[in-house]
Amino acid sequence: MLTSRMKKVIRILLKNDDYITIASIAGEIEVSTRTILRELDDVQQWVEENGGYIEKKKGRGLKFIPGASGAIELGQLLAETKSEIIYTPEDRKMIIRAKLLQFDEPTKLFALTRLLNVTESTISNDLDGLTGWFNNYNLQVIKKPGLGIVIEGSETGKRKAIVALIYEHFHMNELIQVISKRSATSNDLFGMEGKINSALLDLLDISSASEVHEFILAFEQEMGYQFADNGFIALAIRFGVTLKRMKFWGQIDVDESLMDTFNKDKVLQFFNQYLRENPEHALNKLPYKELVYLAMHVKGTKLRDTGNYNKISMIEDFKVIQLVKDFIERTEAETGVYLSDNEQLLIGLVKHLRPSIYRIKMDLDIINPLVAEIKTMYPKLFKAVKKSVQIIEEKEHIEIPDDEIAYLATHVGALIHKNSRNQVKKYRVVVACMYGIGASSFLVAQIKKNFPNILINDVVSVMDEQIMSIDEDQVDLLITTVPLTTVNVPYVLIDPILKPKDVAMINNKLDSLVPSSALAKSKKNINLRERMIAFNEYSSLILKFMDNFKYSKEDNLHSIRDMIAFVSEDLSESQEEKLALSKAFIQREEKGSTILSKKGMILLHCRAEISKEIALRIIHLNETMFIRKEDRKVPINDIIVMVAPVVLNQKMLEILSEISRQIITEGYAEVIKTSDQTEIEGRLNIILEKFYENVVLNQD
Repeated sequence: MLTSRMKKVIRILLKNDDYITIASIAGEIEVSTRTILRELDDVQQWVEENGGYIEKKKGRGLKFIPGASGAIELGQLLAETKSEIIYTPEDRKMIIRAKLLQFDEPTKLFALTRLLNVTESTISNDLDGLTGWFNNYNLQVIKKPGLGIVIEGSETGKRKAIVALIYEHFHMNELIQVISKRSATSNDLFGMEGKINSALLDLLDISSASEVHEFILAFEQEMGYQFADNGFIALAIRFGVTLKRMKFWGQIDVDESLMDTFNKDKVLQFFNQYLRENPEHALNKLPYKELVYLAMHVKGTKLRDTGNYNKISMIEDFKVIQLVKDFIERTEAETGVYLSDNEQLLIGLVKHLRPSIYRIKMDLDIINPLVAEIKTMYPKLFKAVKKSVQIIEEKEHIEIPDDEIAYLATHVGALIHKNSRNQVKKYRVVVACMYGIGASSFLVAQIKKNFPNILINDVVSVMDEQIMSIDEDQVDLLITTVPLTTVNVPYVLIDPILKPKDVAMINNKLDSLVPSSALAKSKKNINLRERMIAFNEYSSLILKFMDNFKYSKEDNLHSIRDMIAFVSEDLSESQEEKLALSKAFIQREEKGSTILSKKGMILLHCRAEISKEIALRIIHLNETMFIRKEDRKVPINDIIVMVAPVVLNQKMLEILSEISRQIITEGYAEVIKTSDQTEIEGRLNIILEKFYENVVLNQD
């Protein structure tokens, strides 16, 4: 009988028109080449018995040769053929760990032997091999005669072990499916067979995945920043594990003084506010200590570099900046590469280390799925960074784990590779990587080093739905670390750490594309003209913003209706415009008010056709206005009014987004609250000036 693994090998051979190496097959199935070789005779026998043939060619690999039956017929027959599920020792150990971590009471050896269809001695040997793994989390495997096996240790250690086990088995793209709950049940997730997935998914509260996903998205929106994709996934997994451990709530180790401190923390305050507004949410079941535990993980989650939040505060981040500078100096000595005076490296490391140091001090685990590959592919770089982090360890009195060292190595490696490349613009490429700033930058640097004929147009999130609408006229190729179903441009799937096989795949894909270099050369003069036109459009729009900006202090505004009436009158130049504005504001507010409750502000915005086209109005209220939000009244002291045309072009949207970002996430809100008209207008001019400078500097 065919095993499930043999069927996978046959499917791979059937879908490939050319030769494929045994190493490639093993890599796709994630087993050793020795395993494939051991089962190859049975695979070939089945193919020959059913009308086909497998040709072996030295140096090239294996190829399916159709005989009486073609690939389609054999594929249909294969689907109908029953298979025996074979568990490797690694598979068994995966299931054993999942089962032991799931329960607090002893698990009988007999139950495991029946589950895995092996003898008790085999299970005992597997357990002996797992002792070291459990010890990594301060857990002990206890064999109780007559009762079974039980895992003893803290609840914190068990949860760390569960999270590590999930990451060990599932690929990132599979975890995206879990947290997005794209499949109806855990059994049909990913279309996989066997009991491994079921055993591991039993460690998560899959039923609450959608609610958790929505909660994290709401948190991002409220705070005005985004988590890195792998950080987002890590949070969702952590929430899922916590919800599943209902029997053990309250056993987590959280210092009492820390719990008191968290009462004033804005993260926990958001938790409380959101759960009050959503009383049926799954997280409402959690006791206070568990909410603090999750809030700690949120504070220690790294952010995604969206391009908008790439600055650091010399005041707030002073201590981390000094640490990073010392680390960079030590790394220079270890690598022999000059790294100082590079703002991108400094910013990237400060933003990365800030939450990482917090996680280490709070005893929160750091998991890097790429650590083994980074150690293998770049051993000298990893060793150099491992030595360099000692200065951080000494000053912060912490021990930095290998997973974190691998993250830091990607930041350093990105700059080293960037300095050594000689880029030639030829193919326009977008990279979709789900890992953080360092790993994404490292992947981009590897691509640029290996392909001087590639121009990286953008690095995007694999979780962003806009990835499906990339303009094929602007991009030649999409390079992604996660399988995609429907995209508008040619794409190639690679590993996050570029390997020789990935380089070969990219080369093959590029060979099949029409290079854009000739087109770019012929349009050189046109592009210059287009850039000048774009600069002029940006200048014109910024001037309109400045001309149509107004600040005032007002009385007698006590409701949203009062606001709309006042602003519609103030911005309009005719009765028709006044009615159009009033209608547009009302329609927009019916969808929900944009209230920045922590800042005491409301954003009143709409799209309408008025003579001014675009306008910004800031109103300070001499008397506090109270606006009802759900079951409470929110005090409002300032109103930010933005009006734009119904048809909003990209440049106008960028300017509006930048001003909104400055108000929501930067310091402009504080200026508005505490300063006079001259300073408020002056700061707006600085914001627009910097925006324009970035536009000019970022043009190719």
